[in-house]
Amino acid sequence: MIKKQHGDVLQLLETQRASNFTNFQEMTKEFQKTLRHDDFSITTDLCSSITWMETMMGSLLHLQKSKHRIQQLHFELAETLAELKELELREHHADS
Repeated sequence: MIKKQHGDVLQLLETQRASNFTNFQEMTKEFQKTLRHDDFSITTDLCSSITWMETMMGSLLHLQKSKHRIQQLHFELAETLAELKELELREHHADS
């Protein structure tokens, strides 16, 4: 598949040199017509890798769940501290 694409690019460059097309856009449109959805492409950017994207999405989901759990713990802690302070104030007023 990669050899096919490489050959297509070489052929397009040769066609461009022969001046059959007036500009680069026409040449790329013709190349685009030869591509299929199941053709492979070489990618060097991490964010274009499906495996990387799936891993990143999994990591973000885990982070979101962890943040939610920590937030719930903070709410419980704040509520407990408020109740303790309220009990302390009631005892203080009862003693007075």
